[in-house]
Amino acid sequence: MKYYNSYLPKFNSVKRKIPVYDVKNKMDFHGFFQKETPFIINYNLSNHLKSVLIDIELIEKKTKIITLDSIPHKEIREGLFFDYLNYVNSENFKIIEKVKDTEINKVFRHYALSLNESLFPSIANFKIPYIENGNYLLQTKFTNSEWLPHITAEDISSPHWLFIHPQFSVSNAHYDHDNVHASIFQLKGSKYVCLVSPKHHELIRNKEFPLLPNGFNDFTNSDLAHLPSSDLETWEGVIEENQIIFIPKRWVHFVLGLTNGISYAQDIVLENNFNEWSASIKNITNDT
Repeated sequence: MKYYNSYLPKFNSVKRKIPVYDVKNKMDFHGFFQKETPFIINYNLSNHLKSVLIDIELIEKKTKIITLDSIPHKEIREGLFFDYLNYVNSENFKIIEKVKDTEINKVFRHYALSLNESLFPSIANFKIPYIENGNYLLQTKFTNSEWLPHITAEDISSPHWLFIHPQFSVSNAHYDHDNVHASIFQLKGSKYVCLVSPKHHELIRNKEFPLLPNGFNDFTNSDLAHLPSSDLETWEGVIEENQIIFIPKRWVHFVLGLTNGISYAQDIVLENNFNEWSASIKNITNDT
């Protein structure tokens, strides 16, 4: 637990537990989703994990990947995928970080970012329970249409993400791109998650305290224990194997790997965030 505490958010906030539901049907699910607050569902993901493990067996031994330590990515490495798998299962990875000329042992753990369909073709077929093809990002018919006349399928990034993470890996405070909702399937292992609503963003952008490059405060910095946060509300919980968490658009999330593991994430665009997502995509394509 001493390792966990060194990475957990430091501020004093009003804490809410992320609810966990056993969803019985599509109507129940969409009732939870329409609240636009985070929630977790129990769901059997054994077939998803099996597909990923089969993909791993088919990856060539010389395949290279990029790994990162944490937002703000102080350390980036390129290496062989199978060396990374061996590292994930080891207990001996440490780096020395200098803070104000003082060397500090840290247990920042690298994780592979955005392992995609080229390495893991099976994830291209993964669908979110109760949403499935209702996720616009899994459709192609809306590109080159009257809805988005200047956008092609090539302008839209893949909604599929796979993460293979070691214990104590940290993804610091951020929210996902282009106003997408997010889902994370925990296929193996467990993660701690801390979320902050958009209405409280300014409380975690306090310039008097350590900031990340994205403008949010560094959730792991001990100085945040003094951050004025009596009005700040954090939603916290643990995603276990065979669970899926749903994170609404623009909710800041901080994620800590409590064990080594594998998770899959899918970006979500539905009717309730389509206009904001499309406006964001149009801004990007107009700037290029």
